[in-house]
Amino acid sequence: MSGAVQAEIYKWVDASGHTHYSENKQDAGNAKAQEVKVSDAGGSGKSSTQSWQELELAFKQRQAARKKEAPGSNAAPKTKTSRGDQIVTDASRCEDARRLLPAIKEGRAYHRTISPGTQADANDRTIAENDISQFCH
Repeated sequence: MSGAVQAEIYKWVDASGHTHYSENKQDAGNAKAQEVKVSDAGGSGKSSTQSWQELELAFKQRQAARKKEAPGSNAAPKTKTSRGDQIVTDASRCEDARRLLPAIKEGRAYHRTISPGTQADANDRTIAENDISQFCH
C-alpha cells in the first residue's frame, strides 16, 4: 500500500494568537486559513493526520524554545481573564483564588458582576480550586 497520501490541511491563527490545523477549512471561521502542503514522498505510508500532528508538535516546540531564549522570559506569565481586556499575571490569579476559596466555603462570597448580590456556589468553588491547581506553583 505505497502511494502518495494527499489531504488538504489548513492552518490558521485565532484571535488569541494560537495556531490551529484542521482538515476542514470552515473550522477557521473568520480567520484566514492557509493550505499546508503535506506530502509522503518517502512512501512511508503515514497518514496525513499524523503529518499535521507532527507539524503542530514541532511548531509548539519551537515556540517554547523561543520563549525560553527571549529576553525577559523570566517575567511572570500572563493570562487574559474574562474581565474585559484586563490582563493579570498567573500569580495574581493564584492569589485571588486563595483569597476567595475560604470565603466561598464559609458562604461569605457574593458575585459583584455576573449576578450582583448572588451568593457564590459550588461552581464558583470548583473554579477557585481549579485556579489554585493551575496557577499556584
